[in-house]
Parts: sequence; C-alpha cells; structure tokens
Amino acid sequence: MKKKLEIFLKKYKMASSDIDPFKTLSRFKEEASKGLRKTGPISECSIPMIATFLNPNTSEKENEKVIVIDAGGTNLRVGLACYSNGNWQIDEISEKKMPGIEREYSKDEFFDYIAKMTIPYLDKAKNIGFCFSYRVEMNKDLDGKLLAWNKEIKAREVVGEYVGKSLLDAIKKYSNLDRKIVVLNDTTSVLLGGATLDKHHEFEKYVGAIYGTGFNCCYIEETKNIKKISGLDNELMIINTETGNFNGFSRGLFDEELTKESAYPFDALTEKMTSGKYLSTLIYKALKQAIKDELISNKTVIPASEDFSLPMVSEFLVDDEVLKCSFESDEDLEFFKGICLELIERASKIVATTISAFSIMSNIDRIGIIIEGSTFYKLPTFKEKFEKYLKEILDEYRIEYKLFDGRGKILLGAAKAAMSK
Repeated sequence: MKKKLEIFLKKYKMASSDIDPFKTLSRFKEEASKGLRKTGPISECSIPMIATFLNPNTSEKENEKVIVIDAGGTNLRVGLACYSNGNWQIDEISEKKMPGIEREYSKDEFFDYIAKMTIPYLDKAKNIGFCFSYRVEMNKDLDGKLLAWNKEIKAREVVGEYVGKSLLDAIKKYSNLDRKIVVLNDTTSVLLGGATLDKHHEFEKYVGAIYGTGFNCCYIEETKNIKKISGLDNELMIINTETGNFNGFSRGLFDEELTKESAYPFDALTEKMTSGKYLSTLIYKALKQAIKDELISNKTVIPASEDFSLPMVSEFLVDDEVLKCSFESDEDLEFFKGICLELIERASKIVATTISAFSIMSNIDRIGIIIEGSTFYKLPTFKEKFEKYLKEILDEYRIEYKLFDGRGKILLGAAKAAMSK
C-alpha cells in the first residue's frame, strides 16, 4: 500500500519527498534578498518583502483606548482595546463575514461595510489599528495600498487604493472626529501581539506566521538591509514577506490545475500548495485521479467538490467511519487516508522550510517563532510533522528556537500598532 501510494504521488509530482528544503533555501534567500533591494511585479520577484515601517519595539500608552479591526481571510472583527497597569484588555468584539467572499463588492460598498461595524466604538476611542490580511504596499504614514487580493476575495475596485485612507473616508459619514489609522497585516499583528508571550525577554527577534485560510510570514530585519527604501534610520523593522507568493517549490499536476482554476492564477503559488483554503482541493483532485487510475474503485461515492472541505478531511482522519460508507473496501479507504496524510505532510514541509528561511535571515542564533491559524493547530498530524522538519532544518544551521502559540493575538498586535502613531 505504501509503495503504491508513493508511486502514485511521485507520478504527479505531489509527494512530500519532492520537496527538498535545503535546495529550496538558496532560492528563498535569493528571492528574499531581491525583494529587499527592489520593488516590482511578482514575475520579477516572487517574495515582495513589504516594509511595514513598524519597529517591533513599540511602547504602550497607559489608559488609552483604540479601535481594533481584523479583516481576515474569512471573518471581519472589530473591538475596543485598552492598556492599563501592565495589562491589555480587548472587549466588545463584534464579528461578521468578510465582504467580497460571496459576490463582487465595489470600493464604496466594501469600506462602508467595515465602517458600519465601527459605529458602536466611534464615540469611545479615536485612533484605529487596522489589521488587513492582504498584500499591500506600505508607506511611511503607516497606510497601505492594496496590490492584489488573495483568498478569492472579490472587490476589484479596491486594488490600487490606500485602505487606511479609504476606511477613514467611509467612517466620516458616521463621525467627524479627526482620527489616525495604522494599517498592518495579520502576520505583523501576530508578531507584535505574540511577542508579549515572551515574558522573560528571551528573544531579540521573532518570526510571525499565519497558517490558516492563507499562509504568510513576517520577520524582523535591520533597516540597513532594506536597500529599496532610502533615508531609513538605523534600527529594526518588521518585514511582511508575503511569502505565499514564492514560486520556488517543486509543483505538481494538481497544483497547476488548481492554480489555473483560481480567480488569480499567477498569485499565491506557495499558499495554493499549503493553506487551508486550498489543501482540501488538492486532496480532492488526488482522490479523483486515484479513481481514474483505478487505484481506488470507481464505485467510490465522493461528495461534490464544493462540499469537500478541510474540516471534513480532519474529521475523517480522527474517525474514518465518517467516510467509510463512501468506499468499496478497507483498502480503498486506507489509500485515501494515505493521500490525505501525505499531502498534509508535504504542506507541513513547505511551511517549515519557509519559516526556517526567515529564521535564518534574522541573522541570530536564537529565534522566537509565533504561529497563529486554525489549520496549524487543528489539522491532524500537521503540527507534529511541521516541528519535525523545522527542527531538522534549524539544527543544521545551529539555530535555537521556541514556538509560541499566537492564537488570539491579532487584535492585540493591531492595538499595539495603533499606539505607535
């Protein structure tokens, strides 16, 4: 069974063994270094390395309240944050689905949707920390221009617009108060918020990562190495790498098929090999191919593609009775389980390689790694395989590390950023 599975996945270049971390790391460094030197389209540099203009060493302001917004891959959350007596409190959190998931939104519709969610907070706080989990180009005013959507959001008019200014303009319909806004992405928020977990200040630098609906990393770079921006002070800056766009991993047939079918076929190539948004589609394509290749019976009853989800895969891996009635035999069931586990391991290897790359680029021998994302913590076997590969790679580079659980830290990071302006 194991040999048959390996031959099948190798045939379509989808085996975890097709991913070579150490060969890929040199390409990673090349692309990331290029991203620090120049701006340009993904075709010229697949890791944009976006400067956030945020120093990781932000300071809290006693008893100041700020509005915090988290525009994520699936949900939009708004809350009120306050720092007092050495502790953060974030409450009054409201949540809705992100606009643009189910249909196309105009620019005005998109930002008015978010502005309306802030109405209950507008009389309680002035400044805003806006965690916007999409690829933006930041400026020194801490606003960001949307370069491209991912996660299949449909709001094309927003591309090319400054999201902070656009949101403030929308809010003016509901409040005339003069406000300041800081835009940052979710990985930057996780790094800033998750760094508070390092109670004894063991680490000077961190890598922040999101592995959920999407996949991205940020890390701390010395500004002298950010050659594409002149006039920077000699200090530290968080870099939003947008590494989900990296094009250096070996890609298989199902990766190529998925990419061609997506709304943005040339973007997010690594993300489409790994993240929660896409991994179930890769598994589904592999299952269909196995049936076509007569490795699994053609009498297998599988759900429609739109009903086949990663939570379903997770449930199946915990209890195979969930899908047992779909398969003709136990052998077919085990072969499908093998496909699931192998593609999850492949994804974990890619994520571990990526996070290792930015740990190495941090140029330090001890690194804190802060990870957020439901897929990372809930997908069976993923975290264990990830830690195995992460240790193998970082041991080779003699880098010590500690994993921090960044769940629930995004709004905290947005609050810290709001106080930096």
